Amino acid sequence: MSWRRRLLGTPFHRRSRIVSVVPHFGRDEAANDWLRQCLQSLLGQSVSLAQIVVVDDASPCAPDAVLASFPSVSLYRSVRNVGPFALLDTCFARLRADGFLMQDSDDWSHPERLQRLLDAARRHRAELVGCQVRQAVPDAEGTQPIDYPPMPPDPRASLIERPDGHPMMLATALVSSPLLRRLDGLSSGLRLSGDAEFLRRALLVTRAVNIPDELYVRRVHAASLTQHPDTGIRSESRRILRKRLRGVTKKRLEAFRRGAPMDLSPLEKATPPRLEHVLGPRVL
Repeated sequence: MSWRRRLLGTPFHRRSRIVSVVPHFGRDEAANDWLRQCLQSLLGQSVSLAQIVVVDDASPCAPDAVLASFPSVSLYRSVRNVGPFALLDTCFARLRADGFLMQDSDDWSHPERLQRLLDAARRHRAELVGCQVRQAVPDAEGTQPIDYPPMPPDPRASLIERPDGHPMMLATALVSSPLLRRLDGLSSGLRLSGDAEFLRRALLVTRAVNIPDELYVRRVHAASLTQHPDTGIRSESRRILRKRLRGVTKKRLEAFRRGAPMDLSPLEKATPPRLEHVLGPRVL
């Protein structure tokens, strides 16, 4: 099937099975408290999720006590620390779902987030739907608020106009399983920017929209990947990866404009990590 045919997308339906996979790395009890708030927001959705799966990335401060309070939520643990994109990619490949509601473990969602994203997916026949973001900045030293511009209604057009921009935040999105399968999932070998890398492939081959509703709250804290000195927005590791992504995106956009075949393979693939069941329903 050509990429032009894929742009038609596969719409969600009223009985779509939506699963949320939450990668988690707990450095301390504060991170586990944030996970508790995250899970409460997912369980409080006006449209119920079919399943919620927390995947712990070999945390030094395990979230077992938190998950004991949520018996319907599954907890799995990686035997080694691999980064969030390897955890997500492994679960996406193994779980039965029509789509996935993305969610970071230190953030939380509006109660109607899933409902409004599903409504928009059906209305626009979209496989990828994001929303607007609000930031919650704790009263702590070392945190720098990130000025996120409004997410554009047409993220593909925005990407074509500004290849280095951020036309969608994957953490806010509802993503269809067929889209993930067509693109061979995430770049599981990346520890940073795996979300941006996926979007730069996905936006060129499917219908995607951002809705105007502010439905996702992003917590800014000093230990997050975007704030930590080794991995933050201004870090050397980010600069090197941005340069690499820029080159790949440029080649894809050139092919897109010509209507030529594009290389849509993930930038880096890693061996799937071994996940051990800890608590809740066995789903993997």
